[in-house]
Formats: sequence, structure tokens, C-alpha cells
Amino acid sequence: MTTTTPPSSPSQQPHHGPAAGWYPDPAGSGGTRWWDGVGWTTHLRGADHPTNVGKTLLPPPPVTPAPAPQSVVAPPPPPPSAPSYPGTSPASAPAPYAPYYGAAPDYRTHLKSFLIPREIRGSIWAQRALVLLGITMLGHGVLGLLYRTQLARIFHWIHQSFTLAEHGNSANLPAAPVSTGAYASWSDLDNLALVVALVLFFIWQYRAANAARHLGLPSRIAPGVGILLWIIPVVNLVAPAFVFADLLPKGHPSRRSLVLLWAAFEIGSILSVVVYVLAPYHHVVAAALLGFDALIWIWVVTEGIHLIRVVTHVHSELANR
Repeated sequence: MTTTTPPSSPSQQPHHGPAAGWYPDPAGSGGTRWWDGVGWTTHLRGADHPTNVGKTLLPPPPVTPAPAPQSVVAPPPPPPSAPSYPGTSPASAPAPYAPYYGAAPDYRTHLKSFLIPREIRGSIWAQRALVLLGITMLGHGVLGLLYRTQLARIFHWIHQSFTLAEHGNSANLPAAPVSTGAYASWSDLDNLALVVALVLFFIWQYRAANAARHLGLPSRIAPGVGILLWIIPVVNLVAPAFVFADLLPKGHPSRRSLVLLWAAFEIGSILSVVVYVLAPYHHVVAAALLGFDALIWIWVVTEGIHLIRVVTHVHSELANR
């Protein structure tokens, strides 16, 4: 028996009827007839009926699966997820490497090769500056208690000068007392150390805020403006807290600690001034307040050093993503 393959036919196109294959012959030959998916063909198989004598019986032709429709397009891969932190949701996490004015086109290279290393160097000096800042602020109170007699003369001259000026006797103002001896030397050294500590801390704050903006963190205040807010009365009571909080992504657990750090810094600074003013007149009360002020500054220094390291670590991780 000769075996051939049914010729290819355009009828084997995608259709909605039965699939191509062997089915019982509807002509009643007792065998099976090939259905090409559209209609019956002349190909028979396994039929011994007399009417099939001389006819060619064929094996089933190979059925190739229909190709996938060309219109099916694989979905694009999902975009990389934004960095997440404990207590945050992906929706609230910032998009890294947001454009920033003055930045190099390759933000990642600019961050990793320049901004982050510069911030790390500044953070080392900022930690030392916090220690120096706590010492100088407490130093004011200590000097006030140790040299309260000389400080009382200075305060008396200030009060007398304002009183005379208020009554129009500016021409008869008394000569200002001159600070001499150990008080003058220690006071000048304390003030100089305070200025150095603030400058070093400002440098780190600017670099950290600048890096945060390049990383795409939601920054409400420009880095340079954040430094100027320290010297604006009333505004400097609140605004720096926003600058500190914006150094970390929204939802980061240390954002609240940065705000508390600024609040403790404000309370400690105000208390240091109160101790300095009360020292010439109520030295016992001033000494008690100085002890409480020391506890505040110890917390500010230790927590501040920890938070500086946290900010630097988070910025380094974001830059390396």
C-alpha cells in the first residue's frame, strides 16, 4: 500500500470548528476519514468496505500547532523599586537620583565619587564639633559661676547705660568695665571654640543637605538657606528642625530623633544663657540649673554623633543602589 501525505491546503488556517484529525467516516465506509479543520478530504484509513478497494489509505498527516498570534506582546519588566526603610511603604519611598540644579549628568558617579566622600569627611569633623559645642555651652555657665563678681559689674554697667540712655543722658554714660585676668582669657577662648564648633557643624549640614537633594530626598529648604536660618530670630526656633528631618527619607525612624535633637539643642542653649545670667545673683539656683543643662548637652552630643553616622550611612547606601 502506498502512503502519501495530504497536500497542504489553505483550509488549514485558524478556524473555530473541530481540530484537524481522523474521525469516523460520515460516508459509512467503516473506517476513518481525514478532517482538515474545514472539510472532509478523500483520505481514508482502516476501511475494508468493497467501495474502498483501490483507494489510497493514508496515515494521519502531521498536525503542527498554530503559531502564537503576532499581536501578543510580552509585558515590559517592572521598574526597579525605590529604596525602602523600616516603617515605610514603597509608595512613600523617594525616587533615587532625582535631577538637581548644578549636578553632573551622571548622578550616581557624581554622588559616589564626590558628594558622599565629601559628606563623610565632614561628618567626622561634625562629630568632634558637637563635643566641642557641648563643652563651650556649658563653659559659659561655669565661667559665670566662677567669676560671678566680675560678671555682676558687667551686668550693672549694661543696666546703668540703658537707664541713662532711656532718660536722654547718653553723653554721661559710664565707662565700660574691662575684663581682665583669667576671666577674659577663658571667656575669649570659650567664644572662639564656640565659633569653630558651629562652623564645622554648618559645613557638614550643608554637605549632607546637598547630598540628600542629589539623592532625590524631599527637601523643603535649600542647603545654603538652611544655614542662614540659624541666625534669623524666631525662625531659628523651628526651621532647622525641618532641615535636619529632610536629611533622611520620609518614614525613616530616625527622622523624629533628628527633630528631638534640635529641640534638645534649643532647650540646652536657652538654659545655658539662663545659667550665665543668674550666676552673679542666684548662684545656687544657677548651679542647679547647670547640672540639669549638663545632662541635656550630654544627650545632645551622644545622640547627635549617632544621628550623624545614621545620615551618612543612609546616604552611602542610597548612592550605591
